[in-house]
Amino acid sequence: MRVLGKSPVGAYLRLNWEVWRLLPPRVRDLHPVRSYGGWLHSLVRSRANREQYFGTFFLRNRPALELMRRLAERKASGSTLRIAVLGCSIGAEVYSILWMIRSARPDLKIVLSAIDISKEILSFAEAGRLINLRTFDRGREAGNVRLGRQSSQS
Repeated sequence: MRVLGKSPVGAYLRLNWEVWRLLPPRVRDLHPVRSYGGWLHSLVRSRANREQYFGTFFLRNRPALELMRRLAERKASGSTLRIAVLGCSIGAEVYSILWMIRSARPDLKIVLSAIDISKEILSFAEAGRLINLRTFDRGREAGNVRLGRQSSQS
């Protein structure tokens, strides 16, 4: 049902949001008010248009990349380094990890597996449309880089 092109439920939720913000914390903590807030939250969740956000960028988590670089430096010359990236998104983190390690230790053989739950975003990552890194391409050609889908068991 719509009134003037808007849902009455949306108006109800907006009004409740304003009232909720004005309530003192001690009133919000009362059991009946908390129960009502829980019911409102479930109403909002049932009406929400939820989408996954795929925003990411290169060298996003520099402290973690620096730690990986330091750990890679401990490996013996020419040895194999195995890496798993869970939730690889569009592949920016994968590229960043490979760039950081290859820059520090080009002698290592890197075997990298990356998975993500989203088939669409993984297709984007598999296409390698982000950037053309020769070290990544060499690894992929040698079969040392695998991108795969995580099966969702619900």
